[in-house]
This record gives sequence, structure tokens and C-alpha cells, in this order.
Amino acid sequence: MLDILFFLGLAVYFFIRYRDVLGKPPEDIPTQKPFSFEDKGDVITLKPDEVTSSDPSSPSGGASLAHILKAMASLDPTFSEKSFLMGAKEAFKMIVTAFAAGDKETLAPLLSATVFKTFCKTIDQRTKNKETVHFTLHGIRDAMIHQATLQGSQATIDVIFDSDQAEFIKDSEGVIIDGDEHHIIEVRDIWSFARDLKAPNPNWALVAVRAGSA
Repeated sequence: MLDILFFLGLAVYFFIRYRDVLGKPPEDIPTQKPFSFEDKGDVITLKPDEVTSSDPSSPSGGASLAHILKAMASLDPTFSEKSFLMGAKEAFKMIVTAFAAGDKETLAPLLSATVFKTFCKTIDQRTKNKETVHFTLHGIRDAMIHQATLQGSQATIDVIFDSDQAEFIKDSEGVIIDGDEHHIIEVRDIWSFARDLKAPNPNWALVAVRAGSA
């Protein structure tokens, strides 16, 4: 329950499918619009950790996912997989809304410095071009923990989100220049949340976003 409150306490988050921030959808997956950074230097990746797994059985990938999550709970008794996922889904909903609105003040305390800087670039460019983003999250189909890492008390959890979204962008004259206001797309993303489990601050910060394969 506390994990849910921690996420809700973060307030509104970030995200919308801008053309500058997006790659084109793979030809074999026409309904998926992957999220990626245009500038390769802005892509945020996580360093490999000796304690990591995306497979619960994990015969060769270090500790199992279940073992890592259990270790996290031992460091922070308020942590549980169920409450974390419930909170992560609420965070996802709030994040996309704030980023679409270009709300930097809300985003600042919720993102890592690198993620915040990257998205500010997009927000500033849209403002400069006098473009308006219209985004609707129609629903989250599924959310599941894909991978977890734990090094000391530094925890990172990757969550796969499958969602239905619609977005379009209008120029200063009100003309749609990107997207389709009547088209809903299926999107799969992997969001990475990180936190020091022994730190006084209980909030998880978003440290990376990348497209997930279908």
C-alpha cells in the first residue's frame, strides 16, 4: 500500500509520442509506435549488474527475479511486487498526461536528471514551434515486471506497459501536422524505475524509457 502512495505522491508524470522523440514503427508491427530518442546520445540505458534477471528461473542470468524482489523487500519491508505494480500503473497514467501538457514543474521531481533534460528539449522545441500536443491514454492493457537489479541498496525495476493511446499534434494555425485524432495505437514500452531502498526518500524515480518488442 505504501508503494502505491509513494507513486501517487509523485504527482503527474511525463510522456507523449512526439515525432522528434519517436522512431517510426517497425514495418512488421504497424500498430506499435516505439518510443526512442532521436539523438543517440540521449538514449538512456542501464548498466549490466551482476544481480539481474528477466527470467524467474534464470539459470544463467544471476539471481532469479523472485529472489531479487524478495531481497528488495528485506531491505524495505514496505515493498511488495503487487503494490509496486499498482503504483507503477497509476504513475504511468499521470506521467503521460504531464509530459503531453509540457508541465516541467511537475516533471522535475519525478524524473532522473538525464530523463528530465531530454524531455525538456522536446517540450521547449514544441513551445518554440507553437505546436500543441493532444494525447489520450485509452487504457493500460497490461503491466508486468520484466527485470530487476539490486546492487547494494540501489534497486532498479523494469516494467513492461502495454497500452492503447491516441495522439496528434497541431501547428500554430490549428492544423494537424502529426498523428491522427481518430486512430488508437497499441504501444509497448519498458519503463525503468530506480530507488535507494535505504534512503529516507521513499519515491521511485523514472530513469529510462525504451520501446519494447511485441
